[in-house]
Amino acid sequence: MDNRFKTNKNIGLGSTYADVKNNHKITDIAPDLEHIVLTVGELNARFSINKKQLLDNWWDESKKKIDISKIPDTATFDTFVIWWK
Repeated sequence: MDNRFKTNKNIGLGSTYADVKNNHKITDIAPDLEHIVLTVGELNARFSINKKQLLDNWWDESKKKIDISKIPDTATFDTFVIWWK
């Protein structure tokens, strides 16, 4: 919860969805209660975006997954976690 912590590509709190997808491979996107959580396997990290930032109909009911076209490039992260090994 501190803006001083960033990845080696300068991504941290307040960074955008576009920042991550342009610099890292997102290996999973899953819904949580109030957020969607993006996993970046190469960093062993997870970034969360509040669902209030998503466009309407962000959940694709027929495929039972998040429609990534409904995540605005400008959506910002309010948390990120790096899992240490």
